[in-house]
Amino acid sequence: MPEESLRAWTELIAACSPARSPDVLDVGAGTGMFAVALARWSLARAVVAIDASPAMLAHADHHENVRYLTADAAALPLADARFDLAVLSRVIHHLPDRRQAGAELKRVLRPGGAAVVRTTVRERLDSIVYEYWPELRALDAGRFPSESEVITDFTAAGLHVTGVLSFAEPLQPSLRAWRVEVQRRTSPSLASSRTHNSVLVWSGSMSQSPPEPALTRSASATTY
Repeated sequence: MPEESLRAWTELIAACSPARSPDVLDVGAGTGMFAVALARWSLARAVVAIDASPAMLAHADHHENVRYLTADAAALPLADARFDLAVLSRVIHHLPDRRQAGAELKRVLRPGGAAVVRTTVRERLDSIVYEYWPELRALDAGRFPSESEVITDFTAAGLHVTGVLSFAEPLQPSLRAWRVEVQRRTSPSLASSRTHNSVLVWSGSMSQSPPEPALTRSASATTY
């Protein structure tokens, strides 16, 4: 993701925090892109980043205010009421038990804390890439949950939905630039294009309007 887009997402997510200098939890952090971005560009006091894959964390970016842990989202090895802000970026479809993961988020968040879920949802598979790879739409429809399914599971876990936001940021300046990026990768495949239509589920309110880029990552957000 271009740095400008990453920074825009980071600012949007950080704005959901009820605390000016929050303690942040990144669930499903992968290689730490958002964990480090939040440490760099928000006023986060500290970031704890967890992922179930040691291999992913082995390649994680390092930052003095980011601590990485190998852990399951459904069984967080963390104290109660520890965080002001929790972030789940493009990981919700990997969780086998969303309700338990939601219950764990509720447990580790402080009173008034926010959970931000950024993901693709089944009913908004509207990325331009599907016009070029229509078979990808069917694959994504099978692997991503619907917005209502996510809301139902997190509500059942005790989290309160407070709103929905749509947001978009460019992945590449053009389809040509995106194609070059895919071809540059060691094993280019259809899987490379599956991150172009995303949804953000968050806590807080924003008045910011998204830009209209050539190739975007779009988002609809539900507030918890």
